Amino acid sequence: MSAAVQAGISTLKTYDYIASTGEPYRMSILPDECLPELQDGITNQTSYRYRRMLQLLAVALEQLKISEKVTSPTPCFINLPEKLSLRKTVAPQTLQEINRLTGLSIDWLHSRVYHQGRAGGYSALADAYRLVSEGVVKTALVAGVDSCRCLKTLGTWESEGRLLLSHVGDGFLPGEGAGCLLLSAADENSKVILDPPGVSQEEAHYYSDQVCRGDGLTAAMLAACDQLNSPVQQIICGLNGEHSPTKEWGVAVSRLGDKLDDNASIMHPADCYGDIGAATAPVLVALSAYMLEQGDVEGPVLTWSASDYETRGAVALSIPKSVS
Repeated sequence: MSAAVQAGISTLKTYDYIASTGEPYRMSILPDECLPELQDGITNQTSYRYRRMLQLLAVALEQLKISEKVTSPTPCFINLPEKLSLRKTVAPQTLQEINRLTGLSIDWLHSRVYHQGRAGGYSALADAYRLVSEGVVKTALVAGVDSCRCLKTLGTWESEGRLLLSHVGDGFLPGEGAGCLLLSAADENSKVILDPPGVSQEEAHYYSDQVCRGDGLTAAMLAACDQLNSPVQQIICGLNGEHSPTKEWGVAVSRLGDKLDDNASIMHPADCYGDIGAATAPVLVALSAYMLEQGDVEGPVLTWSASDYETRGAVALSIPKSVS
């Protein structure tokens, strides 16, 4: 994925999902054959979108090979879409499903499920970071997952004028995905270092009637950059093509001052794989860490995203001095 994003290769295309205008939706979804079947007993949810998210999460967890890396009970911090309509509360259920999918021994006391959308992964990461840095736990799983493959969800976005269609000049292209991170305390073997994540709230969010001044995003980014010893060289962010987050970013970035290098470059991978919603933050962090480790970008790297509602988040990543 890293190579595709850097090369600007897009997986976005039209599908047999038809908008009210009669034109097909353009989005990025995984082929069904790439996803595992959910075995009986994994979940009792009937929501197609939710069941598909579990399939996506199963793939990401398998790629992480967490069961091979962790033997003791591990806290899980899982972020889901903001407005996920299900027939019952899913917080404890989702954790149980992860246990069934992977056999992972879960630290139930410290685990948490979030419904914060695009930037919610930073909330999850901040809570996991605190537990690991304070020595409460040795490792923590941070994950986010979302899917656009739901006619009701697509219809809602279209009715709100948010999807990029032929008659719409301000909109995004939907995607789906899951991202998983295994967080542990830094040591002499660490190849990439995360600074404390910054999380803030923005009252003037997308669904608010207030004028957004970028205060929430500014606070999150300044907090994320607080401990950096050198200016940010690369930004990898959750811009999705809509004007609203672009304007918010424009205001916030002007307040970073010497935290941002004058020649810093910006990358917004949603151009390649669509807006992946609640999976955005962990995917951006994983992508940034991989690119730093491979030497594809120069650090520090700042990642950030903004949710449809209040949550705003950011985190900075660097190569340890002993490695660089």
